[in-house]
Amino acid sequence: MDVDIKKAKTTDLKRIQELSSMLLQKEYEDYPDKYINLDWPLSEECTQSFKNSILSDECCTLIAVVKNNVVGLLSGGITKGEVYRNLPKTAEAGIIFVLEEYRSQGIGQKLFDEFFNWCKANNVKKIKLEVSAQNEKAIKIYKKNGFWEYTLIMEKDL
Repeated sequence: MDVDIKKAKTTDLKRIQELSSMLLQKEYEDYPDKYINLDWPLSEECTQSFKNSILSDECCTLIAVVKNNVVGLLSGGITKGEVYRNLPKTAEAGIIFVLEEYRSQGIGQKLFDEFFNWCKANNVKKIKLEVSAQNEKAIKIYKKNGFWEYTLIMEKDL
């Protein structure tokens, strides 16, 4: 399958928001976080946030295109580390999503590889990401790419 990994343009905004919406819907259905704001991806705030990230040199928003159809997304960028750690220049992969029918075909890996290249070109020395603790499949993929658990965030509802 021919897959093109491209830097997103503002003309891709609507599709990026649709994919983000699908990601949050999947998280909402598959994992116990019922606090997810399913309206956020289509909000004006999100629209502006994605637009800013597409136009910013500090951000990297990538799309995976198959036959003129955007089937995957990876959005991340330079971030500040925790104040209690002396981290080198760090990036965070914030949104990572591939349509279900295109998974397990190497598209996510191609998105990661391009993001890693962007990070290296921007002198990034550490990459972070956040994943639902129950998302074992994604965790396995992230570990395969050299990520490891550093912080475990725990929550309790009252």
